[in-house]
Amino acid sequence: MRVSGPEVARVFPLLPKLPDPPPPRTACFTPLVDDAGEVLDEILALYFPAPRSYTGEDVLELHLHGNPHLCAEVLSLLATLDIRPAQPGEFTRRAFLNGRLDLTQAEAVEKIIHAPTREGRRAAVRLLDGGLGEAIGPVREALIDLLAQVEAHIDFEVEESGESVAPQLEEGLKTLLHALDPWVASRRTAERLFGGVRVVLAGRPNVGKSSLFNRLLGEERAIVTAIAGTTRDLIDRDVHLGPYPVRLIDTAGLRQTEDVIEAEGVGRSRRSAAQADLLLWVSDDPDEAPPEDLTRPCDVRIDNKRDAWGGTSGWQGEHRFVCAAKSDPDEVFEALRAGLGHLLGDVGGEESLTATARQGQALAEARQHLLAAQTLLRDDPDDLELIAEELHGAAHRLAELLGEIHGEDVLDRVFSSFCIGK
Repeated sequence: MRVSGPEVARVFPLLPKLPDPPPPRTACFTPLVDDAGEVLDEILALYFPAPRSYTGEDVLELHLHGNPHLCAEVLSLLATLDIRPAQPGEFTRRAFLNGRLDLTQAEAVEKIIHAPTREGRRAAVRLLDGGLGEAIGPVREALIDLLAQVEAHIDFEVEESGESVAPQLEEGLKTLLHALDPWVASRRTAERLFGGVRVVLAGRPNVGKSSLFNRLLGEERAIVTAIAGTTRDLIDRDVHLGPYPVRLIDTAGLRQTEDVIEAEGVGRSRRSAAQADLLLWVSDDPDEAPPEDLTRPCDVRIDNKRDAWGGTSGWQGEHRFVCAAKSDPDEVFEALRAGLGHLLGDVGGEESLTATARQGQALAEARQHLLAAQTLLRDDPDDLELIAEELHGAAHRLAELLGEIHGEDVLDRVFSSFCIGK
């Protein structure tokens, strides 16, 4: 149990074998007693005086045996000392408010807790190490310097100085955009890495989609029969394929039908396929391709009954893999991994990677302000007031990104998904 705040010393009398205060950052073996002096447990206690603690406040950790009744009793005991339970994410929130972490690092903690794969955790650790803040902080400083030059020209009229700020402004905007572009471009990759890639199995009825779905899962999740149209709704399951978190979705067969229920399933299937990050097009006809409105660059085509007609496997066309499912299921896994690899690239080596939708949106909006300033400069280099307004907008969004300015509603959204202990 972790206790944080200026009143941590209230707990010291419950640890009778330790001095008051305990030695800093040292694991100490001690009885834990109640207010009547009865020993509740023998524990390890660690004391971290401010500011050298996770939260930046005095922190005391009590390492108990894991009996849930004992834990409940100790929580009740702490409550008698007016020590209240933490809110979700409150320890990390205090660390942010006390300057121990910037907001991007605080969000990285949540991603470390919930990242679905090893590669996601590695990316989150890089962010916790300050990767995003270290990259964007200097960009914001350079932006403020550029804004200062513009405002100086506004205050001291170009005619008086005899110089134009346009060349420096043009070069500065180009440099700032170059620095932001990889972070903005990584936004979708980050969403897929932390939230999962939507992989949809689609095709005509009775071509083996559900059988393949079950084989990929390693369990009989979808009902399989010889009757066309058996699957009428979407069935999904989260799986891991190497470093890639995947939401695998089985769909109803695509065809025209008079059956009202099946028609609704077909409509849902088309919408799901259109929203997929990667489409697994399952077919028993070597000449059949998915509808044009459902294709995308990294689709994988599964010729599910290839052994009945012959054929070859491998990349065909622009990043499309053709393979068999019935005769060689391992080939399907390799094809799917290859498709995901083309879609996401080397996620383990990705340095410019955001962690949350909030971060991606802030960066994208800052970039839009810079592009707007670039357009204004090109159209009318003397309209410095409007250009300065766009630069102010970009600087504001970067400050929000780093948590240098924020509202309580922003912090509530950031920390609401944390567990209690963080």
